[in-house]
Amino acid sequence: MFDIKYLQTFRRAPVTLFLLITSIVISIPTVFRETFGVVTPFVSGADIQYLFGITTPFSRSLSEVADGEIYRLFTPMFIHFGLIHIVFNMLCLKDLGRLIEYRLNSNILVAIVLITGVCSNLAQFVFVSAGFGGMSGVIFGFIGYLWVQQKYNPNFGVFIPKESFTLVMVWFFACIIGIIPYVANHAHAAGLISGGILGLIDARYDILSRLFNINLLNRLKN
Repeated sequence: MFDIKYLQTFRRAPVTLFLLITSIVISIPTVFRETFGVVTPFVSGADIQYLFGITTPFSRSLSEVADGEIYRLFTPMFIHFGLIHIVFNMLCLKDLGRLIEYRLNSNILVAIVLITGVCSNLAQFVFVSAGFGGMSGVIFGFIGYLWVQQKYNPNFGVFIPKESFTLVMVWFFACIIGIIPYVANHAHAAGLISGGILGLIDARYDILSRLFNINLLNRLKN
C-alpha cells in the first residue's frame, strides 16, 4: 500500500528524489530490454543509450561533447541495464543521498553528484568503452566522501560503521577480481577516489560548505 508519509520524508531531500525518479524513468526501456527481452514502444533501450550515453555506442571519441552536448558527461549515471542493477543502486542512493542532504544541504549533494559522476563516467569511457551506465560510480563517491569526512572531520556528525565500509570494500574488490562480473569497475574506482578527495578537501578546508552556504535548493524543503 502506498505510504504518503514515507514520500513526505523526501521534502528535506529534493535532489535525492529527483535523482531517483529520473533514473527510474530513463531506465525503463533498458531494464525491460535487458531483464525481460521486451522492446518498449516509442523509446527503446537503444534510443536511451543514444540519447543519454556519454557518446554514441561503440564510439571512441567524445565528439558530441565537443559539439556542445556537455550533459552527456553526467547523464550515463541515469541509465541502468537490469532490474537488479537499478534496484540495488536506487536503494543505496535513497539512503546515502538523503543522509548527505539531511546532514549538509542539497547544494553540496549536487556538487558531489556532478563531480564524482563526471570522474566515474570519464574513467569508464577512457579505460573501457562507451557502453556503460549506472549510478554506482556516484554511490561509491558518496561512500568515499562520507568515510573520509568522518575520519578527518571530528565535527562532521555522520557515522558509518566500520563493518559497513568493510562490506563495501569487499564488494568493490570482488567486482575487480571478477567474482561479480559485468560491472563498471573503473567507474567505481574513480567515484570512490574522487569522493574521497572531495571529503578530504572539505574536511580540511570546508570548501563545499563555504561555496554552497547560500542553500538555494534548500528553499524547496520549506
